[in-house]
Amino acid sequence: MAPRKGALKDTLLTTTLNDLLQTDVDAISAYSLVIRQLESKVRKEIVRRYQTDHRRHVRELKRLIQAHGGAAIAVSHMPTGPFKLAMQAMGSAGGDRAVLLAFKANERQGRDKYRRAAATRGLPRDVARVLKRASRDEERHYQWAEKQLQQLHAGRRTAVGKAAGIMEVANARTVDAIEEIEKPIMTVLEATRRGVRAAAKHPLRTAAIAAAVTTAAGAAVALRGSRRR
Repeated sequence: MAPRKGALKDTLLTTTLNDLLQTDVDAISAYSLVIRQLESKVRKEIVRRYQTDHRRHVRELKRLIQAHGGAAIAVSHMPTGPFKLAMQAMGSAGGDRAVLLAFKANERQGRDKYRRAAATRGLPRDVARVLKRASRDEERHYQWAEKQLQQLHAGRRTAVGKAAGIMEVANARTVDAIEEIEKPIMTVLEATRRGVRAAAKHPLRTAAIAAAVTTAAGAAVALRGSRRR
């Protein structure tokens, strides 16, 4: 029996939403670490409030995924979730400035991912509404970190800020590239669950998925090895 009209489109939409969902799961874990690391009680409370934004994103994304016939995957990205935590952990010994530099580096990737998703054309209205609001949340979190760093003499125009900015961009691109590898895998799993066989039949697509699995495994090993050294 042929899959229902629009099933493949919904499958691809589910992949995008699950990717964002996992990004929010990563953020919630990283924020818990930031709250423990920060010395300022005022900053702790603000980050705690921002963490509730990510918890809301998780709830809303789960509802959207289910509304569009998908299965929510509310787990951390692998291997980038642990990598983001490791990035944040590097700020532990350097006071609030180091903590916020690591926080902002992680925030940039989430901000940019939501910005791209919210700008996608042809999204269902319910999805567009949630993604635009979440994108505004991410922008607010990032701007707050920038302002705090300016107060701590590590703004974007300082030597420290410029060096951190270069690393921030490189980090965002690297994490994005690794997380893109997961998408075809999630698409095939969701397509199989829905019975959308066309998504997995093409031999080139099958080869790409096999390559993605291999690359993801290799990246995980490399990251574990680099943390041990």
